[in-house]
Amino acid sequence: MIREQPRSRWRHRDSQSFKSGQHVERWVVRWSNQGQLATREGQWKLVEKGKTFDGTPDGNKSLEGEDSLFLSDLSRDPGEKTNLRRQHPEVVDRLSTAAHKWLDEVKNK
Repeated sequence: MIREQPRSRWRHRDSQSFKSGQHVERWVVRWSNQGQLATREGQWKLVEKGKTFDGTPDGNKSLEGEDSLFLSDLSRDPGEKTNLRRQHPEVVDRLSTAAHKWLDEVKNK
């Protein structure tokens, strides 16, 4: 089930925009479905307990091992083929913390 927050809560200002005096909006999207939890923030997308969805009979199976937590840089890899979780642990921590906080909030409403 996809749960939405009011649009105004999705809009964030990038900290660099305050330093430069320019206003930059960055959209944040979070969703949870069938045990998966995902968040998209700027170029980054993190999926926990993702599934393959490749159109084959086995295409709905869960990703395992290192890929059960999958970080993509959508600006460079729109097909989400390369897992960058080890190269960017700070991004994984930030997105995962935010996604779990959001999930707790929507579950408790």
